Amino acid sequence: MIAAVAAAVTALVSAAVPLVLLGLRLTSANLRTAENLAAAMDAGITQERTEQPTLEGAAREFLDESALDGARREVWGPSGLIAAKGPGGKVGAGGGAADAEPHKEKGRFVARRRTATGLVVAVAVPDSFSGALRREMVTALLLGVLPLSVLSALISVRLARRALAPLETLAREVAARSSSGPWKPLEAISEDAEVVHLADAFNETGRRLTQALAAEREFAAYAAHALRTPLTRLVAESHSGMPPSGGALETLRRLVESLLVLVRTDVRLQETGFAANVADLLRHVARSRAGSAHPFTVEAPDEVLVRGDEELLVAAIEHLAENALAYSTPGSPIHLSASERDGVVTVAIRDEGPGVAPEDLERIFEPFVRGRGAEVSTGSGLGLALVRRIAAGHGGSACAVSEGAGTSFELRLPVWRPR
Repeated sequence: MIAAVAAAVTALVSAAVPLVLLGLRLTSANLRTAENLAAAMDAGITQERTEQPTLEGAAREFLDESALDGARREVWGPSGLIAAKGPGGKVGAGGGAADAEPHKEKGRFVARRRTATGLVVAVAVPDSFSGALRREMVTALLLGVLPLSVLSALISVRLARRALAPLETLAREVAARSSSGPWKPLEAISEDAEVVHLADAFNETGRRLTQALAAEREFAAYAAHALRTPLTRLVAESHSGMPPSGGALETLRRLVESLLVLVRTDVRLQETGFAANVADLLRHVARSRAGSAHPFTVEAPDEVLVRGDEELLVAAIEHLAENALAYSTPGSPIHLSASERDGVVTVAIRDEGPGVAPEDLERIFEPFVRGRGAEVSTGSGLGLALVRRIAAGHGGSACAVSEGAGTSFELRLPVWRPR
């Protein structure tokens, strides 16, 4: 209905605009005509004065010789009307400020001019855009344009309904989809490019939402499973009347902290964070573990800068260090290094343990997945997933590289240089 009204109004306005513009143009032309006739009367009377003994005679002679063109002409002197010619009522000598410029007066276009001899010439030009002409044009508008406007409105409604029908079908199908279960792609309901693009966007969004919900449910199940063990230990210890052991509490604390970081929304920390020297972070981690059974070595220049959250970067390096301690051969060294090449900073923590099976190099970064040798570790399987999430938040990546008898875990981050 709105489309029909809009189409009809648009058609009527489109037809009425030329009518209005024509009226304005004719008005301007009539005003110029009246002004030009007044100027011609002034010049003509001045010329006739050279042949006539009196000024009044010159005025009458000029009017007698003027053509009958439908305009009213008058000459006024100090004592009143001297001569007049043409149809219509008296124009008058005027005299007010409003008479200084050509104007419309009583349906006519009037121009007055005071000559150098003291006479006043007045001209009244009839409106060429007369009422009769206006009525004829309005009648033509109603008889011609109005039916076309109605027809245009009906066609617009028809076309709009036809164009919107696929969208209505698409909306019904999307609304009928269940929030549970896998996303079933929408079938092609139209060949229009716009509708196809919209359906593709819905399908891609539905697929992503389904994957996100599935990952969320899987994560919740994994988290519940991981939390069950330390909580069971705490409950058992509390029932036995003994104070909770520090090991169970520490395991639970680390697990909760890992879960909180793991579920953080992805942010571009390399854009919002501050400069951090990863070489200093490696040396800090090595010093904090100086009393362990594994010697730590650090190979890094004085300064290797990245941009991001220093606490999260330290957490990632500490997780990799703890992972190396848990899986390394007793007494073997753990090597920490940092280097920069082609705009990429590589932070590596390498151990000399039994290594990781090739098929597990990527899988161990998934939440709650533990690789070979996990029986000697009390970890939750969240550490490497947490490391990868921190790396991604800094615009980088994390990976594991098998190196013979050991494994090198690497963080690859964009380098940052002060401007």
